[in-house]
Amino acid sequence: MRWVLMSLVAVCAGCTSSGASQTPVTPEVTFAIPNPVRPGAKAPSCPKTGETLDGCTFHIVNGAVQQARLSAGADGTWTATAADAGTMDIRKADAATGPDGAQYQVFEFVPSTRADIDTTITFDKLAGSPGALKIVERRRVTVMSHTW
Repeated sequence: MRWVLMSLVAVCAGCTSSGASQTPVTPEVTFAIPNPVRPGAKAPSCPKTGETLDGCTFHIVNGAVQQARLSAGADGTWTATAADAGTMDIRKADAATGPDGAQYQVFEFVPSTRADIDTTITFDKLAGSPGALKIVERRRVTVMSHTW
């Protein structure tokens, strides 16, 4: 009887230590906040001045208006689209000139709702003739709206 009990304990211990139902852990990933569901948590913040970089994050607190600045030139024009339609109001603003004389096409965006939002805005630079426009550059930024 003792042998049967010890065998059952060994089988049960083997079943629970297989790790098949555990989430794999990647040791090189460290999240900036405890909730890894927020996609922009680890990305660098977008610069307040200068050109908006691909992959950066805008943190919006209580519905503040943010600006994305993208290089302007005769070689193309930028468009902006939010991944979750209806979460962001995006509009073109007046062009801006940086301290170094660089010209920027500017987009302003603000959340369209008073809620925590995680979304992506895609900026596409289009070039070519009307009817034959092509995307020549793409940048994506994460927007995290906080209702603190």
